[in-house]
Amino acid sequence: MAPVLGSDPIGPLTGAHYPRSLIRGDRLGFEPRIGISWRPIPASTIVVRAGYGVYHDTSVYETTSLALAQQAPLSKSLSVQNSAACPLTLANGFNSCSPTSNTFAVDPNFRIGYAQTWELTVQRDLPGAIQLSATYLGVKGTHGPQQFLPNTYPVGSANPCTDCPLGFVYQTSGRNSTRQAGQLQLRRRLRSGFTASLLYTYSKSIDDDAYLGGRRLGIGPERQAQQRRRD
Repeated sequence: MAPVLGSDPIGPLTGAHYPRSLIRGDRLGFEPRIGISWRPIPASTIVVRAGYGVYHDTSVYETTSLALAQQAPLSKSLSVQNSAACPLTLANGFNSCSPTSNTFAVDPNFRIGYAQTWELTVQRDLPGAIQLSATYLGVKGTHGPQQFLPNTYPVGSANPCTDCPLGFVYQTSGRNSTRQAGQLQLRRRLRSGFTASLLYTYSKSIDDDAYLGGRRLGIGPERQAQQRRRD
């Protein structure tokens, strides 16, 4: 293992050339969005709406830069296993037998995650100032982050590579997520100072990524698509 600096972005071991930022930029940040509204029967209150959009999560760079800043050479960091030969205590956390090491690394070809969202809504007015709407929501997340611990081995077994770096988290991209949801909403419009709403949602969400940025997408269903759950 040898350090690669932005002032000299060439890998001393592999000879690979990196940009001065050390992470190659993702310039395919195209975010098309389209929406339509259609009244199929002119004399009816039925309205059909549909939309599609793409949203990129650039906040992932903030969490990555903060993690890189909290280690050498900017900060003192170490990864050590407590033992009788090298005890680790709160009073002496940075002891001399614990060499300084990095605790986080990122793929130089890291890609920004993005979510594709689509929506179809059918709306109709009912008597008594009541409005009924049925909605289908779909979200597809791509290039979600993935984190793993390189060069690990089972507890109790011998280290197969004593020269390999250990004890750090490696972040890359390439994970995916999906969410499908159906909604029924019954809403009473504001009348005589009173309004009410009843909403039922049935959804299913599956993903295999660590997270989508540090803040998640804050645009309606895109944020819900990244929830690590199955409804």
